[in-house]
Amino acid sequence: MKIKHFKLKENTTKEDLLKYGFHEGGTWVHKQATLVLSKTVTVKLEVKRRNKSRTLNYDFEIDIVFADDIQNWNDVDNVMILDSDYCQPYYPFYDFMNGELSSIPNVLPLLIDEYNKYMSGFDFLEEV
Repeated sequence: MKIKHFKLKENTTKEDLLKYGFHEGGTWVHKQATLVLSKTVTVKLEVKRRNKSRTLNYDFEIDIVFADDIQNWNDVDNVMILDSDYCQPYYPFYDFMNGELSSIPNVLPLLIDEYNKYMSGFDFLEEV
């Protein structure tokens, strides 16, 4: 399992980003942003206890933000993964991205897979 890293393709314009559904202005989380795109992903985790199985749903928000200078963008400072239940960053994702996590919670590999698929779907980004 690996988190993919992305960079902005050269010559990407504000108009290109608006075509993907970015909206102008920040949010309470991203006050300095001038363009924001948010997507909620649900990660489903099957848990088995005492011969019973149930599915737990975890909602996360993937926010991609840009400041005035859209060319000054990177996937560490301008992408936020929020735990929707607690409305705060999902820190295990960032710890893992920086190689600092020794034990991976069960939901993290599923979230990484969702993140990689989502970010890979944009023409204005390229994998590093």
